[in-house]
Amino acid sequence: MLTVEKFRELVEKYDRIAVFRHTNPDYDALGSQYGIVRFLRNRYPKKDVRAGGEENSIDATFIENPDPMDEEWIKTALAIVVDTSNLNRLDGRELWLKAEEHVLFDHHHETEPPIDYNNLVEVDASSCAEILGQFLREYNEGKILPKDAAEALYAGIISDSIRFSINTTTAETLRTAAYLLDSGLNVNRINNKVFSVSMNAFRFANHLRTIAHYETPGMAWAILDQKDFRPFGLTARGAKTKVSIFGEIRGIQTWAVFVEEDDGTYSASLRSHSVVIRDIAERYKGGGHDSAAGIPSMTREECEEAVQSLIEKVKNA
Repeated sequence: MLTVEKFRELVEKYDRIAVFRHTNPDYDALGSQYGIVRFLRNRYPKKDVRAGGEENSIDATFIENPDPMDEEWIKTALAIVVDTSNLNRLDGRELWLKAEEHVLFDHHHETEPPIDYNNLVEVDASSCAEILGQFLREYNEGKILPKDAAEALYAGIISDSIRFSINTTTAETLRTAAYLLDSGLNVNRINNKVFSVSMNAFRFANHLRTIAHYETPGMAWAILDQKDFRPFGLTARGAKTKVSIFGEIRGIQTWAVFVEEDDGTYSASLRSHSVVIRDIAERYKGGGHDSAAGIPSMTREECEEAVQSLIEKVKNA
């Protein structure tokens, strides 16, 4: 397991450091990535610290877009990846692999092909940002983190824990959040950035509520084609984030949204209050947590198969 001492040794060894995260980044991925980037830039101003990846941020006015880098730059760099244990989901995989040494921080169950280098993986943590908040507190010898680094990590924690409302929230989660708040964060601003939506997204969420399926007691699901969300000005990624609305319904235990991507394949977000759904995601080369998992690429037929598997799970729960 990666220790603070080992990480310090690696960081101080390299003048170039790159931090990557998974494709279709959510705020845990972005917050974890920029929590480290901003901390290292503050702590080591002479080092060249960059955020890797090809996909843009959700909101560049809050957490910025990735930095440029190339093979020549990264071949003498330390490369860090956060919030993914699967090489296929790593945004910037080819560049990351070309780095001289590698580090991983994550909270997912390992899936194939795994990232197996200097690892710190805690599958019971609420978020990768929580792991990093604790880790950087020790690295920083308990001193308050730079405000911008703490802001990014706090965004990651509240995003994946859904404002401290799910079972992965522990006393340690709250202690870590409290430590980050000591940096002088504007909690209202961060919550608005993470959870507020555009009017189009709000209207799409209402549309999704009307077209979803609720025939199986305890379950809600929808398979969305491009025509279901494009008229609202949403991308597939934006549409898929609305899976959370079904978790607010009393009596719903498991819910899922499958969304058509630009290439005609479908990606999925699976969620549950009590039923383990990670195994279904892994069946289609996805992964995640017992109660929150994703699948990156499926056919329409595989979506329908996965729905039937979820229905059987709910019926037998």
